Amino acid sequence: MSVAPRPSEGIYRRVTVRMYGDERFTRLSPLQPSGQALWLYLLTGPHTGPIPGVFVAGRAALAETLAWDSEAFAKAFAEVLAEGLVLFDEKTRLCFIPNAIRHNAPPNPNVVKSWRAHWLLLPECPMREQIREHILTALTEVSEAFGKAFEEACGKTFVKASGKTLPKTSPKHMAKQEAGSRKQEAGYRGSRAHRHAPLCRLDTNSRRHRICRQAWRAVAARGREVRQPLLDHDRQGICAQRLVTIVAYVVP
Repeated sequence: MSVAPRPSEGIYRRVTVRMYGDERFTRLSPLQPSGQALWLYLLTGPHTGPIPGVFVAGRAALAETLAWDSEAFAKAFAEVLAEGLVLFDEKTRLCFIPNAIRHNAPPNPNVVKSWRAHWLLLPECPMREQIREHILTALTEVSEAFGKAFEEACGKTFVKASGKTLPKTSPKHMAKQEAGSRKQEAGYRGSRAHRHAPLCRLDTNSRRHRICRQAWRAVAARGREVRQPLLDHDRQGICAQRLVTIVAYVVP
């Protein structure tokens, strides 16, 4: 890839993305299928993100937004690809405009640092690494501060999964964990918090699911064996809308 020149070179105009949704703009005659029209749309359209020239969009989605038929869009898209104005990964639909950093240069290094969240959402592919190298070179030529900010935000390559296996848990360690859980459960049952717990509370550790009669009957009607409710919520005056939120404990 050729490196984009410094943003200070030439004269540039900012275009707001909101223009494409403006009511008066949408009443104008639409863009006709052509390489130039597609190039301008790819550079300034609503699909663009915070990182200049880097976005994910498929051919069909772009053609539908422009209201172009697939054949006309394919012809225009082939033109911009042939000229090297746009790079496109067919598998991930990652699209990159190399000179976009030239037309939409970040105003300061803090803006570059804010790109990290968007960068992490980009699909992992070799083209993403090429994009990183290109933008890093372009920003470093502007100033070292811009290049350093980009390295901090997007400098790391793909994080690959570790090949290490999880350590095996010994039976002795598992028995110790179960004993600790039972001890903790026994302590909770005798505590003040347990005695004054809400009637609808589900104590999954002790498997004491306090349910209402309606929920128990609904599960039993499906042919499943269920544990008899430990507390009848009908006598507690719980409204019908809350009854359906109480879950029965199904015996396997």
